[in-house]
Amino acid sequence: NVMTSFARCCNPLPGEDITGYVTRGRGVTIHVSSCDQLEHLEPERLVEVAWMSEEEMKGTPGRRTVRMRVIAENEQNTLVSIITALSEKKITINEMRTREGEDRTGVVTLSVNVSTAKQLRAALKSIEELKGIISADRL
Repeated sequence: NVMTSFARCCNPLPGEDITGYVTRGRGVTIHVSSCDQLEHLEPERLVEVAWMSEEEMKGTPGRRTVRMRVIAENEQNTLVSIITALSEKKITINEMRTREGEDRTGVVTLSVNVSTAKQLRAALKSIEELKGIISADRL
């Protein structure tokens, strides 16, 4: 077994294509294969890595924290709709911040716990389908 950690720059989720980087003294850091930071690393230290299969992952604590941003028309009940959409996808909210954006839009930044990239994509799609939502993206 090799010590591994997840890169904070891209915060990979199970189901995403990943690449490992052999660090000096800290094992292998796992990045999303499309992470911009990989371009700045020594290419000879990059290694092929893969997620465990779903069968192997059963029983392991697999929830990861990711950040997302929702831009919406500033309407009543928008926050309730976002929270409901996440709850229906079995996603826990750790933190939520709101502010007024350009053109009086509402900007909601969330920190949430998800199990897989597929679960996150499904949640973002559900949010994007809500009335008054302009965009929903992973940060």
